[in-house]
Amino acid sequence: MKGGIQVSWTQVRGAVAYRVYYRVHGGSWHAIGHTAKQTYTWKHGTDGKTYEFTVRGVKSKTTSPIDNGYEASKAIRFVKAPAVMVKAVKGGIQISWTKVAGADTYRVYYKQPGGARKAIGHNDKMTYTWKHGTAGTSYQFTVRPCTVKGNVKRHCSAPGTTPARA
Repeated sequence: MKGGIQVSWTQVRGAVAYRVYYRVHGGSWHAIGHTAKQTYTWKHGTDGKTYEFTVRGVKSKTTSPIDNGYEASKAIRFVKAPAVMVKAVKGGIQISWTKVAGADTYRVYYKQPGGARKAIGHNDKMTYTWKHGTAGTSYQFTVRPCTVKGNVKRHCSAPGTTPARA
């Protein structure tokens, strides 16, 4: 999610609102928001730190939570968006980006104006050469830093994006 971590959850029976909490992995819980929606974007993470989130349903803004305990989500390491640069090279377009603290790998995407974003590759380096562009066509490239923990699904942060022309 651009500019933060988006937390979402399923509806809690009887809840008219939700209280959102976070903690640094293994630490104490802190309230960060109150919403009637089933999504909340937290914009205060520190690059490279691992956070956990929980949400508790309430019957109104002034009542106690419906449930009695905290249930943590998966631990998520916050990583910032990289700066992305592009340049034409022999046989393609070279996409490069700045290193992001906490990122284990990077996903690279492209899109044409008005089109959908499409994945073109990923690696743990700070550069990727795309060889499938058409001369004279405009493209926008996006790089998302991701974290990997064993076989756990990758969690990607906000993308760094830049336009380019083949």
